[in-house]
Amino acid sequence: MGENKRKKSTTQKFLELNPYCCFCGGEVQATTRDHYPPKALFYNKDRPDGLVFPACKECNNGSRHSDSIVSYLALASLTNKENNINSETLKRIKALEKNCPKTYYLLRKSNHGMIQKEKSLRKKGFNYKVLNIHNHIRQHILLFSKKMTCAAYYAQNNEILPTTACGTVYIQTIMDVINEQVLSINLGNIYTLIQGQNNKKNEFSFQIQSNRDEGIGVVRFVLQKQFIITIIFAKDLKAYQILSDNFDKAEQNFIFFQEIVEPDEKYIPSLEDKIVNIQYKYS
Repeated sequence: MGENKRKKSTTQKFLELNPYCCFCGGEVQATTRDHYPPKALFYNKDRPDGLVFPACKECNNGSRHSDSIVSYLALASLTNKENNINSETLKRIKALEKNCPKTYYLLRKSNHGMIQKEKSLRKKGFNYKVLNIHNHIRQHILLFSKKMTCAAYYAQNNEILPTTACGTVYIQTIMDVINEQVLSINLGNIYTLIQGQNNKKNEFSFQIQSNRDEGIGVVRFVLQKQFIITIIFAKDLKAYQILSDNFDKAEQNFIFFQEIVEPDEKYIPSLEDKIVNIQYKYS
């Protein structure tokens, strides 16, 4: 059978219709299909079909650690019983220890100091784990947020955010939910992944409002109903300054999308880190 008569693969057909990577500004040829959010975010990696995006190899593979870290953080607060860690959380912790050693030890070290806050919460009837997000971990969340924003914008508009895109990321956890401090924005319809009876709304959902002509928008992702990421974004700095009345380029969570890359996870723990890790396990 001749080359021209061979049946094209699903990926080939997809890339013919979506030839450029939607995660790095549309200037690089897409060579893969990226399922985003990734399987790591869902229980037992059970991810329905849908939300598939054109990506270059670098963008597809370049958030592997960040995806794993965010998937753990999304579950970390959901401890149902004192000193109980469910099997899914345990799997994600083991994945962090193996693949993201720097984040693993930073979480152990910083969260050891949160034990008293957790005990205080339990006295008030809230049995949750308190997260202390180190700047290194924050960078992983920013990369995840950037990819999810690019994906949501592409899904809504079939258009790629340019290399000049920028925005501010607001990260909120179960503590903000408890204290009723979640950023109040009405974004309309809620989207998720559904396949037959397999509805993932409790694990992942998102909302987006955007103006394609002006290149501005707001997108919100909710993971496990309690880890909330809201991104105010624009196609360039000029559009963003018009969009945001409280624009502050120096703000910790302001990002130029093209500058966000996955932090290095290589890490050799110090003796102090090892001691803290042991103390955490037996607290």
